[in-house]
Amino acid sequence: MARIYVDSDKTLSRGAGENYSPGLRRGHAPRRESSEAAAPLLAESFPLIRFAKAEDIESLVTLLGALFAIEEDFSFDAGLQRRGLEMMLDDGERRCVFVAEVGGVVAGMVTGQMLVSTAEGGPSVLVEDMVVAASHRGRRLGAKLMAALERWAVMRGASRLTLVADKDNGAAFKFYDRLGWKPTNLVVLRKKGFTGAS
Repeated sequence: MARIYVDSDKTLSRGAGENYSPGLRRGHAPRRESSEAAAPLLAESFPLIRFAKAEDIESLVTLLGALFAIEEDFSFDAGLQRRGLEMMLDDGERRCVFVAEVGGVVAGMVTGQMLVSTAEGGPSVLVEDMVVAASHRGRRLGAKLMAALERWAVMRGASRLTLVADKDNGAAFKFYDRLGWKPTNLVVLRKKGFTGAS
């Protein structure tokens, strides 16, 4: 299935930090019924957007399985996806994996990788693996994950974000459109099984 490029034309702006709880606004502390009752309530109610850790990998593999199930261009292979995630986590300066944690459960993820764009004359970020578990959709976890990745990109001097999306995934295009992403005239080509011989 053909896939197309989508670019973010928004001006990237620096945020306050990369690890944060989007449900808690600065200067607005939650009401406390009691110290014992409030802690589990907050953990359940407010998603935590954070960097992935090695112990998250199996949860991330499960999320990728759900994502690849709707991607005709990819076949799910837990071993390959696990190895790829380990490589992503090995280079925290040029690569990132953000997760949305709700009630101690990893409910969503997104990844980004630094590239050099000759068109931009500087760094850009390739965004991949944006997925939220079906049971946690409709809570703006995807938007919060993308916001965290955007801040990460800005802190590394990137001026453009790029991703590819399945041309038949209408819900994904609506999601990205709400976040300010625009389609381009580019299409994605790929080649596998190459040997380097002319």
